[in-house]
Amino acid sequence: MYFYGSGIWVLIWNNGSQSGVPKSWIVSGSVERVGSFLERQSEIKMNTLDIIGITCGGVSIIYSDKERRSDNNVRLVFPEKEYLNLRIIEKPSTSTVVPMVIVVTVSSVGLLFIVILFGFGIWLWRRPPVDIVFDKLIKDFFNGYECHAEGDDGTQLCQNAESKPYDKSYEISLDNIAIHWDSPLGSGAYGMVLNGTLRGKPDNTAKNNKNIKKSNTANLFKIAVKTVKPSLDSTSLTALLSELKVMIYIGRHENIIGLIGACTEKLWNRELYLILEYCQHGSLQKYLQDNRSDFKNSSTKRVTKDPTQLISEYQNHWGDTFKINLHDLFRWSVEIAAGMNYLAERKVFHGDLAARNVLLDSSLTAKVSDFGLSRRLYERYEYVKQSKEPLPWRWMAPESLRDLTFSTESDVWSFGITLWEIFSLGHVPYSGIQYTSGFIESLETNYRLSKPQYASVKMYDLMLACWDNDVIERPAFFDIVDGVINMLNEIE
Repeated sequence: MYFYGSGIWVLIWNNGSQSGVPKSWIVSGSVERVGSFLERQSEIKMNTLDIIGITCGGVSIIYSDKERRSDNNVRLVFPEKEYLNLRIIEKPSTSTVVPMVIVVTVSSVGLLFIVILFGFGIWLWRRPPVDIVFDKLIKDFFNGYECHAEGDDGTQLCQNAESKPYDKSYEISLDNIAIHWDSPLGSGAYGMVLNGTLRGKPDNTAKNNKNIKKSNTANLFKIAVKTVKPSLDSTSLTALLSELKVMIYIGRHENIIGLIGACTEKLWNRELYLILEYCQHGSLQKYLQDNRSDFKNSSTKRVTKDPTQLISEYQNHWGDTFKINLHDLFRWSVEIAAGMNYLAERKVFHGDLAARNVLLDSSLTAKVSDFGLSRRLYERYEYVKQSKEPLPWRWMAPESLRDLTFSTESDVWSFGITLWEIFSLGHVPYSGIQYTSGFIESLETNYRLSKPQYASVKMYDLMLACWDNDVIERPAFFDIVDGVINMLNEIE
């Protein structure tokens, strides 16, 4: 069957089973095949194909033919060069063919829409475990949420701090920050700290922040920028958000690293930047190690030159440095204990106290840093196992190693290890020992580090008290402060 007009012939047949006739057709040299057909052998002549009529499942072949054909036979050429006669049984009207083309077109579009809708449903079904949880995390960070924590311990206070809405007075525009990506100050398993420059001084940092150092250019200040590694999942970002809330909550203290502000404008892209005061001399651990050979084992106080003339160790070159002495070791011990006592008073525990997490500013004042971040990561034990990042087991209390529980008392244990680092001038605790499950048992049966070289008997007794297996018997930080001050006075 056919109809013709404007030199275009349209042949229409039913979808149905095929009986071996080749699928590729060439009709008058040019043909576009878009469907299958129902065929049967003609009763009149072999190799004659009967077209049985039109149904809703019909499809079409369109080809051009300049000749106006009036007979009912059209010669079709097969790839095998065989010939076949096509017998036209019925001639449809234009009104029959056009609706069929419309039906086919609408059906195809409808099918495509269903496929797209199904694909979107699959994507939406896979999305909630990650993105919806992340969306809630960000909304809770900005807007706050109801906290149901019970008890008067550090967990409750930390959670209360995290449940508060973000204080936007700390927000600093990214336009006012120059981050020096090629000048890292440090990098750990979960985050990194970079050199940076701040244009202008935010209002909330103007008070009591002597460590915002002006650069040579007017109105520019050196800063440290803390962020998480881009390749990590949202667990590290969650921990950094927690640390930001806790830092806002605890406020400022001479021996706690100072928060200048934060940049959250790209938080939906999983980018967060904490703007911290710049500590010129880096970590206490590195400073002790680099100055070990120049240590003066006496209590003489040094007469200092302008400390701002010192060049940061982070830049991998040094200017004139002070020779550290015994007085410095006791002074840093007092300053760290004072900072930790302040955290304890605010019901915040650190979770990763070590000499590497104590920074020295331009006047060599010790400042506790990196509190909160590690604790939040340890609480996600599955994350720790999957990331295969080692825990700082050398500094951890037995209860933290066994149960991943953290408290002010476990911070006291870590403080004792930090004292050991200070009075050994930066040596590694438990050097030469590999961690095994038996290490916890050895601690619980009173295996302890030996007295470091430069510690007095009283100082070593304080370390042993910090390492008491009974958490209740460990000294409080305010008692530690008083005790170390007394030791310092005795050596002067």
